[in-house]
Amino acid sequence: MKDKRHNLEEGKQEAREQEITEKLNVYHEEIYFQNKELLRAQEELEKSKNSYQELFNNAPAAYVIYSSNNELIKSNEAFSAIVGDVNEEILGASITDYIDQGDQDNFYFHKKKVLNGEKVPSIYLTIKDSNVIAVSNLIKINDENHIKTIFIKLPK
Repeated sequence: MKDKRHNLEEGKQEAREQEITEKLNVYHEEIYFQNKELLRAQEELEKSKNSYQELFNNAPAAYVIYSSNNELIKSNEAFSAIVGDVNEEILGASITDYIDQGDQDNFYFHKKKVLNGEKVPSIYLTIKDSNVIAVSNLIKINDENHIKTIFIKLPK
């Protein structure tokens, strides 16, 4: 009787071990496929990010993103060409450093309206001896308000 009970308990133990092993194999398979899908999604995200950066950096119009206190966070090659500085010198500078003194007030009121969430018309400015049309809108980066502006260079 003891042997039968012992054999029965061993059988139950083996069945439990088999069940646990099967569950672990299923979990392993699920994790494997989830990891594979995550890697595929990361690759797609990286491609999308690179595509966006290429579009931004090589756009024919000048793009800048700056903070509410005027610090330039991002700019593209077209903006660098207008202001005559390399991107490394531009980033961290104040956008107002590049705007003609006579247009500072107009720019200030334009920026203020954008930060208040108002729809604002484009404005004409002079940036480093180039006449431009500026079109701006409000964007959020890390829950902070920033302004994205497109400067379209006008012929002289």
